[in-house]
Amino acid sequence: MTMSHFGAVLDGLAQHLDRHGRGVYNVDGVFAADERGIVISAFPAAPREIVALTLYSPEYTRTSPTATRQMTACRVQIKYRLHGQPLAVVEFFEGLKDLLDGKHLPLGDVTAHSEFQSYTPLGQNNADTWVASTNWRLSSLRAL
Repeated sequence: MTMSHFGAVLDGLAQHLDRHGRGVYNVDGVFAADERGIVISAFPAAPREIVALTLYSPEYTRTSPTATRQMTACRVQIKYRLHGQPLAVVEFFEGLKDLLDGKHLPLGDVTAHSEFQSYTPLGQNNADTWVASTNWRLSSLRAL
């Protein structure tokens, strides 16, 4: 089964975050209690720490004049819940910015250029977890 372009971008970004130690990506969404899970389009109650990737604004999809490549731009929200102090979400954001902003990312069969759009602290989830959201624009190219 061939994955849709936007699906490939999300899956590739989740794998990229996993490879760079930002969490553990399991497609089935099952994690050990002490893992920081990476999921797509969800924000589950468990595990305590979670990173969720959501496509929220597909901008365009175009095929190259030679019909050999597909060019796409979209916006992706990375929402995360972390255990500890409020500065943990700021530090995680800084790590995301260093890893993603202005970079060409190899995301499986998709190559994407990532640009930071916004950061929003969402406050305390419960006594010891904090939530924040970041938004990114991904312009990608995929061979057909």
